[in-house]
Amino acid sequence: MDELRWTLLIAGVVVIAAIYGYTRWQESRRGTRKSRRRALAGDDEVERALSGLDDVVAERDPLEPADDDFEIIRITRDDALAGEPRPSPEPAPPAGSESPPGLQEKLIVINVAATDGRLFSGRTLVQALEAVGMRYGERAIYHRALETRQGRVAMFSAANILQPGTLEPERLDEINSPGVALFMQLPGPFDGLSAFEQMLEAGRRIAEQLDAKLLDERRCSLTNQAIEHIREELREYRRIAHLLAKKV
Repeated sequence: MDELRWTLLIAGVVVIAAIYGYTRWQESRRGTRKSRRRALAGDDEVERALSGLDDVVAERDPLEPADDDFEIIRITRDDALAGEPRPSPEPAPPAGSESPPGLQEKLIVINVAATDGRLFSGRTLVQALEAVGMRYGERAIYHRALETRQGRVAMFSAANILQPGTLEPERLDEINSPGVALFMQLPGPFDGLSAFEQMLEAGRRIAEQLDAKLLDERRCSLTNQAIEHIREELREYRRIAHLLAKKV
């Protein structure tokens, strides 16, 4: 994956997660107003962390929100490749082995987030990521690396759930976020189903450490049924890849 597409991919994943985070924050804020109009100690930090997300939601929801209610929308891979690139001096990971012509790209996202309005510090998020074997790297996010004949590639990655998605070590004290977004893109020089199982296990362990929830790309609870559906999609993707490879 070239640098531009890698950057746009991260931007798209973060936008998906950010809309979830913003909506949850709005729900929490409405509940606070109903019970009592008072200032919480962390309100200023929440405002700074989520500043600018109104524009993100407005661009993707043509409906006029009423009483601070925001419709949760599903963002497809086309949306993920529609944002502005964020410049970075670091090179993108190698693209890996060449995929069969005609094989479409596939994006799998698992969000790990608090659903009760809590925010995690940057250091807390990083500790959870490192505990499952993820390391800081390209694009200023975290990766689970895999050694291949083409070199080291990212099997799956993790970004801050809030824009711009980065987790720079020197800025961890400034970060307060509802969670992280784990994501994997296919095709790659690895089996997608096996990589998904590893990403799922990592997500479960992170959720346990943070006392957070696993959510799918639509910000719905990641149920066993949803997990099995993803597995079936990946089995079908593998079958199509094998068929296309035979035609080459």
